[in-house]
Amino acid sequence: MKLPTLAGIRSLYNRLWRYRRPRAVWEAWGRSYAADPYLSKHFPQDDWLRETLTTRRAERVLEVGCGTGRLLDFLLHAWTNPHRPRVVGVDFSRSMLSAARRVLGQSPGLALSDAIALPFQSKSFQWIYTHGCLMHLRTRGAVSGALRELCRVAADGFLLIEETPPVGSELPYPGFTPNGLAYYWDYEALLSEAGCRVLEQRHFRNIETVGCWVVGLPTPDSSTRTRINFR
Repeated sequence: MKLPTLAGIRSLYNRLWRYRRPRAVWEAWGRSYAADPYLSKHFPQDDWLRETLTTRRAERVLEVGCGTGRLLDFLLHAWTNPHRPRVVGVDFSRSMLSAARRVLGQSPGLALSDAIALPFQSKSFQWIYTHGCLMHLRTRGAVSGALRELCRVAADGFLLIEETPPVGSELPYPGFTPNGLAYYWDYEALLSEAGCRVLEQRHFRNIETVGCWVVGLPTPDSSTRTRINFR
């Protein structure tokens, strides 16, 4: 099967967005995405995610925007059985979830869901994480809505792993990623507006700069932060 070109994906994505059909581009792309070389790569933020969840002794974990299950598969193989949390993944693309089921089998639960309307009761999961999910939301209101849902469904906190714009860029900055469909946001400002506490922050340099945040849920005191430099 011939993979679509970046220019072709950009063109399709923009046309579908114009007609308010963003889901359609992911449904179309999901059928070929499993062959993308990106899925076989390993990144430093993957290890950061595993170590952070392990340190916090998470027992119930949700991935929002799980795509074809790359990170869920990594975590399930990285954790030893006695300490393996219960993991669930959600995505709003049926074709992406179908690809994830082929990779993961029946091990984790998978559900069809939009990031701004999660189908779970409040505080259903100890920790939630996203990896390259919020950067595909095209409006600030949508990102704020997703953060509110993460706060609602998380019991202890959540982890954001998102690509960040070049320093000094006007936001939202339209990014150039392998799929060409990214909008980089000022996540720290958005988290502050939501009343969240950034407990830890770290950055990694891959093809792009990737920001990683450990986020505490809104409380009256939201000033605690640990800042770690690039490595």
